Amino acid sequence: MREALEEGYGLLVFEAARDWLARYFAGEKPMPSELPLCPIGGEFRQRVWSLLCQIPYGETTTYGALARALAAQMGRPSMSSQAVGGAVGHNPISIIIPCHRVVGSGGSLTGYAGGIAAKLRLLEHEGVELSSLTVPKRGPALSALLACRSGQTRAVLNRLFRLPDWEDCRDAEGQGPG
Repeated sequence: MREALEEGYGLLVFEAARDWLARYFAGEKPMPSELPLCPIGGEFRQRVWSLLCQIPYGETTTYGALARALAAQMGRPSMSSQAVGGAVGHNPISIIIPCHRVVGSGGSLTGYAGGIAAKLRLLEHEGVELSSLTVPKRGPALSALLACRSGQTRAVLNRLFRLPDWEDCRDAEGQGPG
């Protein structure tokens, strides 16, 4: 009997998540608190994920701002932005727990488990002013952007960031990205 109840509840949770995501992609602004979220992680990660849920739709914040908020919450003088970034990167419920709304200092587009191109699309979907964001000059985030093969995403990236042409992305052996 208990298994049947748990199985039925599991289906309801997936239905609720599906409906939440459908509303999100339809342009509504559902709150993470509308779902019975219970991500698995230690106390530190739970605190960071809770802060992520407080970032308003259509806005961004930085790892540093999250670190300062967490330090204040914990009564500490400071907190490592890198430690916060590690917890953000382990968010198991992307989009619903909006880790895509976190950027590096100065608006740098840093990592996102779904890829930087997806992060950009989500931010654009939410109406974030993308012109204030910057593409890293080196590192995995830039590589991910240059490797993007989607014509639509590539066009958005070109429009926003004036990325180099494919010919400019070739290495010494003449190999392009991807």
